[in-house]
Amino acid sequence: YANGSQWHIDWEAKYETVSGDVIYVSTSGNDSANNGRSWASAYRTVHKAFAVAEPGQQVWIAAGTYDAGVAGGYNLPSGVTVYGGFAGTEGSTAERSRTPDSDGIGASIYAHETVLSNRIDTTPTAQWVCFANQPAGAGNPCTLNGLTVGPSRQGVYCVQSGAAVLVDCLVTGCVYAGATADGGGLTNATATACTIQNCSAGRNGGGAYLGTLTNCVLSGNSAGTGGGAHSGTLINCVLSGNSAGNGGGAYNATLTNCVLSGNSTTNGGGARDATLTNCVLSGNSAGSLGGGAYAGTLTNCVLSGNSASSGGGAYQGTLTNCLVLHNY
Repeated sequence: YANGSQWHIDWEAKYETVSGDVIYVSTSGNDSANNGRSWASAYRTVHKAFAVAEPGQQVWIAAGTYDAGVAGGYNLPSGVTVYGGFAGTEGSTAERSRTPDSDGIGASIYAHETVLSNRIDTTPTAQWVCFANQPAGAGNPCTLNGLTVGPSRQGVYCVQSGAAVLVDCLVTGCVYAGATADGGGLTNATATACTIQNCSAGRNGGGAYLGTLTNCVLSGNSAGTGGGAHSGTLINCVLSGNSAGNGGGAYNATLTNCVLSGNSTTNGGGARDATLTNCVLSGNSAGSLGGGAYAGTLTNCVLSGNSASSGGGAYQGTLTNCLVLHNY
């Protein structure tokens, strides 16, 4: 360029959009006056940050409640990592004040809670807090870390399996009513060290529908079938206090190294039509059949203290190398 200062300006514009940099959001920010490049110049809305974020970038959101305020919720940007739990002064994600779960299962408690919710939708057609439509493939998912999602009609809805990845998040108070409603908390998502609680779905999967969950806690959820989870894969998870018409804890899911306790249903208090390996089913109940489990395949499992009208421990199904005791 003939003018050296012009080159300098172009370079600054390119520098600000290189992959790996951070976009900041705060309840005291401003979408029109700020550029989102520091806490002092943070954006006010998550919508603005998501609109400008590019793959490889991060979005840091300070403590507060950010309601989507639109029927479609937040459209998650592809390949972007979204962090919550900041006071609004931190220089790294490691500086966030949090109390991790003692056994590494379930979400941490953040001293500065960041909440994404969506309370606008009161129509029979469900909407969600977060919507992910990224195609399957490496580098495409949007990752949510250290956030509270809900309340809303649904929590996180993914069109493609794994389009959203949740790490150390709390999903709570998402209620999806209706005869065709699937997935109150999560649909088709991948979650690690998350807690999904007090969510419901009118048909399938009160806590989670499809997807893969590892080191997660699903508690107090409800649905027509699969109060805690319907379908999908669960590894090292705890499913407690969930309820459903069938499969109080889980229905038609694959569970490995999981604990299912205190779940209730008509048939299959702990699980129904599920594949369970190295699992513990205790204190579950069914009004009719299979206090611990109804049908399905159980291998190397312990069934203790479950109750039902018939088959307190298990009703039908295939049990291999299982310990069944003190069921009623």
